[in-house]
Amino acid sequence: MRHIAVAVSLTAFSAASAAQSLDWGSVLQQGVNEVIRSMNTPSAPAPYSTPPVYKPSAPSSSPSSSPSSPKVSKARSASEQNVDARIADNMLGNPAEFRSFLNRLKKAVAASDKRTLAKMMDYPLRVSRDDIKVFTEKDFTDNFDSIFTPPVVAAVKKQSYADLFVRDQGASVGNGVVWFTGVCADKSCNRRIPKVVTVNTPATAAGTTKKVPALPSTTARRAGAHAIAGSSLPADLVPGQFGPCRNIPVKSGPGLLTITGALEPDGADCYRFTGRTGQTVRIELVSVAAGFNIDGLAENRYELEFKARNQVYDIMLAHTFPNSPLDHYELHVSFK
Repeated sequence: MRHIAVAVSLTAFSAASAAQSLDWGSVLQQGVNEVIRSMNTPSAPAPYSTPPVYKPSAPSSSPSSSPSSPKVSKARSASEQNVDARIADNMLGNPAEFRSFLNRLKKAVAASDKRTLAKMMDYPLRVSRDDIKVFTEKDFTDNFDSIFTPPVVAAVKKQSYADLFVRDQGASVGNGVVWFTGVCADKSCNRRIPKVVTVNTPATAAGTTKKVPALPSTTARRAGAHAIAGSSLPADLVPGQFGPCRNIPVKSGPGLLTITGALEPDGADCYRFTGRTGQTVRIELVSVAAGFNIDGLAENRYELEFKARNQVYDIMLAHTFPNSPLDHYELHVSFK
């Protein structure tokens, strides 16, 4: 600004000289006045600039700064939810109690805590040895080493909740070695609590243990049912879709038939009946580790109810697990 004032003064001086009327006092006073005026006049404000705004940097995408759950954990979580759903669908009890029960079972087995395990059994306990009867906790503790043999202990330790096999009769540990299910907590049966109901001890090196699951409990038998051995039924001369089948006698009116039998290791049984249009047929299989198939209707099922047609139906019974031992069963078939 001082340079501008001087320039103005020089301009005035030049103009005055040119006019040949130079007044040095006026010129000096005019220059001083211009300097004072320029100092008192505020300068124009500088253009406003927006102050910088703090923006946090985006989170790093590196694995160390933004960890993500492993894919395996997600898969196991989905498997556990599937087990929960199967327990609920089969009305076995509270899935959370089943998870807790399996954890306690594994802990007690690992510690060989026979007294705790005795309280986790349902009595009478079914075992695969016909020389052992387990009706009380004392029977269990007395025969503990013969029931929870090293193969059984190993199977329980290895079992995870996500890999449980669940069906209408309970949850299976170690490919059918141990079965536990929800049993009524009281007479009203408003609540079910998990208990071990079956222990299938694999054969020992000495061959002293029989691989024969116990027969289905007598409480599973249907009142008023006509019981018949499956092996006594006549075989159909025409092989069925699943192989040779035995004919189930069907009455004209309502009826309930119980067929008993035993599946040989890696074997299968087939039963055939002729349905009638409008007839309601209900099939229920009671066994340790078997399911049944009906072409177009059922695959590895344990119970089924359907409206029949005028056609032939073949029911094939087979082991659910590979390399299963001899398995006794009851097949309940009702017509109405």
